[in-house]
Amino acid sequence: MTALSSITNRVSGMYLTGIALFCGGFTLTNENFKNACYLTYYNLGYYPQKFFHIIFFYPMVYHFMGCIRHLIWSLFPSLLTKNHVLNIIKFLFIALLIQTL
Repeated sequence: MTALSSITNRVSGMYLTGIALFCGGFTLTNENFKNACYLTYYNLGYYPQKFFHIIFFYPMVYHFMGCIRHLIWSLFPSLLTKNHVLNIIKFLFIALLIQTL
């Protein structure tokens, strides 16, 4: 479980880099293209919009929660035991699903 969390952290970090590059490139496009993208998004149904929310927000929330997790471990090193780490990772994955849906 800890290996899965570590791999997910690295993959989400790379994904966030891709999102940042995409957003940077998007801001350089002309206004007509931006307006067409916005209109297309707002004309999507509920579930396609949810899909976009999940693919964009899940890595952001995961990385933020990982940051909070490491901040807590830095402040309270006594919580950095095998059992505590496993429980926190399980909680992290469950909390992410709730927050992104």
